[in-house]
Amino acid sequence: MLAALVVAALAHGDRAPRPVPLHAVTLWSWERPDDLRWLAGSGVRVAMLDRTLLLRDGQLEVDLRRQPLHLADDTPLITVVRIESDGRPLPSSLASAVADHIVAASRVPRAAGVQIDFDARLSERAFYSVVLRDVRGRLAPHQTLSMTALASWCAEDPWIAEDVVHEIVPMLFEMGPDARAIVRRLQDNRTWAITACNQARGISTDEPWANLPPTQMLYIWRARNEDITTRHALESHVRRAGVQ
Repeated sequence: MLAALVVAALAHGDRAPRPVPLHAVTLWSWERPDDLRWLAGSGVRVAMLDRTLLLRDGQLEVDLRRQPLHLADDTPLITVVRIESDGRPLPSSLASAVADHIVAASRVPRAAGVQIDFDARLSERAFYSVVLRDVRGRLAPHQTLSMTALASWCAEDPWIAEDVVHEIVPMLFEMGPDARAIVRRLQDNRTWAITACNQARGISTDEPWANLPPTQMLYIWRARNEDITTRHALESHVRRAGVQ
């Protein structure tokens, strides 16, 4: 009987979980006290919110990060700039000032690149494109420019300038009423309509999606009610989400 159990275990040995490639994972660190020193040696990258740019009444307000972030010395880092607008027309004169702040965020010590998080309205796309091109031209040669994207942009709305950014991160959380239809299309087609959207993906710990196609870089948003505080918990989320 014991021998039979051993044989059965060996026969099913290939079903053991495969190692999780954590070097292909990035954790977002937003405006909250964050101690991520437990990531030491894992290869996981951190995307730190550095500042928020508020565009109101044609004026620019800057809200710098106030909460501490603790990282191990070997944890790779990129900075994030969040842009929020009140929906009113954006004067073209603001584009250069916005780009200045994004470039300043890219110069945080250790930053290997910068990511822009802007849910640009249709009327704001021309402005955003100008900002992207300005920033790309002013980054250090070794740095990358990343942008988050509404999932609908990647599914059916090819306006993104693919030649300007190094990475586009479609966000599969807080998507609104079309969420299920958009994700179902991705599950069925196994690819986004916009080719540049297929290299990365953003998910949330409290909105899991099954049967997603593999991706090369997985960004994880840690919901406050489902935070990740151990490597084991992180690996569980990564297995469900899928990386190459």
